Amino acid sequence: MVTVTDSASQALAQMLEQAPTDEGQALRLVPAEQGYQLDTDVQREGDEIVEQQGQPVLFISQEVSDSLGDVTIDLQSTDQGPRLAIVNNG
Repeated sequence: MVTVTDSASQALAQMLEQAPTDEGQALRLVPAEQGYQLDTDVQREGDEIVEQQGQPVLFISQEVSDSLGDVTIDLQSTDQGPRLAIVNNG
């Protein structure tokens, strides 16, 4: 199961506001060459939906959720500024 902290959810909402999106779109966590990345997409059947103030900000497919396992998406401070991180809970 993928858990998203409040601070990460707020950061996702801010990212979504700045992204060029169409009605009904939110960010989607997708596999990339090295880990995962965020794209914009519409909701698909079976998605986990992360909301911020009642609005969807992140879609996670069942396949991606299963591959991640028990993780938390959190906002962490780095030398380059705040970044989203996937933290293994196991």
